[in-house]
Amino acid sequence: MAKTPLHMRNGSTPLLWTVRPGLKRERGHVGTVMAEVLNGHHRYAVWSVFSDDGVVFDAVCGIYCHTLPEATSAWAERARTLGGDE
Repeated sequence: MAKTPLHMRNGSTPLLWTVRPGLKRERGHVGTVMAEVLNGHHRYAVWSVFSDDGVVFDAVCGIYCHTLPEATSAWAERARTLGGDE
């Protein structure tokens, strides 16, 4: 998990995250985040995240969950496939 909190461009609140340096043809920072969603039907989301500066992250490819255990499980699975942990 990164040591400093991520700032999500979509305004959600990150709860768990992992980020690694981007590889060739990727943006500067690549990771996965579990966040509390501000609006919507689901309370939690797990997204793949990307950033050029390592400060503000964009989110894509969401898994949306009603419960924290469900979201934590989805985050762990996605983080495991990301590779690298900083």
